Amino acid sequence: AEVLRALRPTLDIEQFVGRRVTLIREGYRLLSKRENGRIVSIASYTISPHAVMGREMLIHDMATKPDAQGAGHASTLLAALTTIARSQECGRLFVHTRNAGQFYERNGFAVYSTGMILAH
Repeated sequence: AEVLRALRPTLDIEQFVGRRVTLIREGYRLLSKRENGRIVSIASYTISPHAVMGREMLIHDMATKPDAQGAGHASTLLAALTTIARSQECGRLFVHTRNAGQFYERNGFAVYSTGMILAH
């Protein structure tokens, strides 16, 4: 729960757990990195069809517990996600980010597009 809170500070854990079965059925996946028996970093992703790329992986979120940051856990998770994307024949591995652009660039990602969201 602590890493999920780092991922989404306002997340209602009970509600998330209640939706877990539906999320997984719809293709939502969580990947975690453990150290000394505790989860220190987590990522969520989906793989979906794409008209040109065949398939693409979208990384929804990545977070590392504050006391474990800077130790390479997120880079290890990102490498694992890349391996999964390749094994699933994804033509693209895509991420939207507001605060971690430099992290992704250091790990081989390039700026691709401007994200837009429908205002409520």
